[in-house]
Amino acid sequence: MRSLLAVFAILVAGCAHRSDKNTGTQPQTNRVPMLFHLTVATVETNHVVFVGGEVKEPDRYLWSEGLTLSRAIQMAGGLTDFANRSQVELRRCDGSLEVFRYGAIVNGMTNDPVLRPNDQVCVRKKGLPLPREVWPVLRALL
Repeated sequence: MRSLLAVFAILVAGCAHRSDKNTGTQPQTNRVPMLFHLTVATVETNHVVFVGGEVKEPDRYLWSEGLTLSRAIQMAGGLTDFANRSQVELRRCDGSLEVFRYGAIVNGMTNDPVLRPNDQVCVRKKGLPLPREVWPVLRALL
């Protein structure tokens, strides 16, 4: 990621006095317009991805070419016991959201998405499972 660090230096020119020695007149003041000098320095920073939620070590990690979703989760220490393996969210740096099933990725049933710089991985917490008998009642209420 390239971040732009702009350093502004403002140079202000004062009033210059000039005397016309040949005519003997009063010194004239010439106003010099204010000048702006702009210096721009670009700084190369490390690319990172963010891995959070139900992983053992949520943090930001250095991105490298070819880094995949499953590898990023491994870098974060793996999933916790409370992780919902079917709700692994990948929020791209452009704002789009993709949801993956971690088990399907690990078992090779679906592609392991390649991460881009500043992508965010969030592993959701699994909810309390409801007994089968409760589902018909809930469907009837909704």
